[in-house]
Amino acid sequence: MTLTNTGFAGVAALVQTYDYIAVGTDATPAQDTDTALLAESAVSGMTRDIGTVTADTTVVTNDTSQVILTMTNGSVATTVAVTEYGLFADAAAGIMLDRQVDSAVNVAAGNSLQITYRTQISA
Repeated sequence: MTLTNTGFAGVAALVQTYDYIAVGTDATPAQDTDTALLAESAVSGMTRDIGTVTADTTVVTNDTSQVILTMTNGSVATTVAVTEYGLFADAAAGIMLDRQVDSAVNVAAGNSLQITYRTQISA
């Protein structure tokens, strides 16, 4: 099978339906069997939300889906130690396309965190 250049763009367009980003505080390594974040944030302003989706070019025209979301910690005194990130197809449930785990990023009350998900379709 040979995926065409327009095929790469077509699959990337399908991936653009995954436009919700969520953050969490669990540092357990990501597994291919994960279906949700292990400790999704419930802190005001740090809950799952829809991002801005664009098509981007990495190798072939429009072969990459990009989702960007800025979250602002709306709590009065809570710092959120973000360690996990997820890309979802729905605001509350839905299929999780990706879960990433990284070193903690501490988002203090009133501060913001910008998350960018780039999904490139390649052979």
